[in-house]
Amino acid sequence: MSPNTHPAGMTSVIIDERERSELLALVEHALGETRVEVHHTHTPDFRAQVQLREQTLRGLIEKLRHPEA
Repeated sequence: MSPNTHPAGMTSVIIDERERSELLALVEHALGETRVEVHHTHTPDFRAQVQLREQTLRGLIEKLRHPEA
């Protein structure tokens, strides 16, 4: 696979350090709000959706903290 080719469904975005830092802060804030939402929901289906969102946000945070990986 060449450097400009991505697996199906993958996207590449080029951002500078300032943008990466800002995006990381926003995603971390969203994760904090999601944690509160999980604790306040009583509907199993909605709780599962919020937990999936939480996993996605954690993955984004990891990628933003370690962009070289």
